[in-house]
Amino acid sequence: MAGGPQPDEMKDEIAKAYVVPKPGEEADEESIVAHCREHLAAYKVPRAIQFVDDVPGTSTGKIMRRELKTLDA
Repeated sequence: MAGGPQPDEMKDEIAKAYVVPKPGEEADEESIVAHCREHLAAYKVPRAIQFVDDVPGTSTGKIMRRELKTLDA
């Protein structure tokens, strides 16, 4: 799961998660948010979730966070 900031009127930015489900696995926003609430500080819990097929990456496998906005629907 990778995240990117999204504009917000009150907080300037909110957390957004881009989720690439594992093959054969099903995921829904509610279960992801519930998992994050258990394991993350409140301000880090994503307020928006987008399911994608893949995320942009470098040749070494790192996520190119600046390119995540190209995935926005």
